[in-house]
Amino acid sequence: MEFFSSELLADLAAARKEQRKRRSRLRVKAGDQYVPVVRIGRESLSVDREDAPRLRGLVDIFEGQRHLYQALIV
Repeated sequence: MEFFSSELLADLAAARKEQRKRRSRLRVKAGDQYVPVVRIGRESLSVDREDAPRLRGLVDIFEGQRHLYQALIV
């Protein structure tokens, strides 16, 4: 059995996260800032902490240019 270094595993995890962000067309707009949505569910959505460390309040969710929803982030 082969074991991978922790650096390699961290690089693979970062690559997977980048791929999910690039694949998603969904964006959250708060003020003038647009943040890519990593995952969206029926009652929740996820964004990357590095992209939106202090994202709070009423936001709009877009798919490309089309407005889909409004959400309250607390």
